[in-house]
Amino acid sequence: MDNLDHYVIGSTVVNDKEIGEYGLKNLKGLCYINMYSPKRNYLVPQYHTNQYSFSDVRTFEACKQLFPNLIQLDSGLLVNMSEVEHVEETRFGLYAHFYSGLKTEIAKNKKDLDIIKRLMK
Repeated sequence: MDNLDHYVIGSTVVNDKEIGEYGLKNLKGLCYINMYSPKRNYLVPQYHTNQYSFSDVRTFEACKQLFPNLIQLDSGLLVNMSEVEHVEETRFGLYAHFYSGLKTEIAKNKKDLDIIKRLMK
């Protein structure tokens, strides 16, 4: 079998219920994967290893818990500020520009945050 020494961002499942514990879950010791229904008419993979069972993380709230060092710069946006080269204000909005060349719009009300002020051009 292929080497399963990989990680998945997962939500721990105990007795067919997610318990609100999120983290990087190692696939080493994977026994099987089945379909799991965390809510009605919704199926997702559930991984069973020789140590624990988990499903994929599917919510923004879970991501906020998993990545506490990311800053929420809009209702649905978490940003790794160490990757932001500068922030630009245009007549259309406020944009975070990343070293990689990516850019994303951020909420205008975040303009007064110290970290945003330092990165403004």
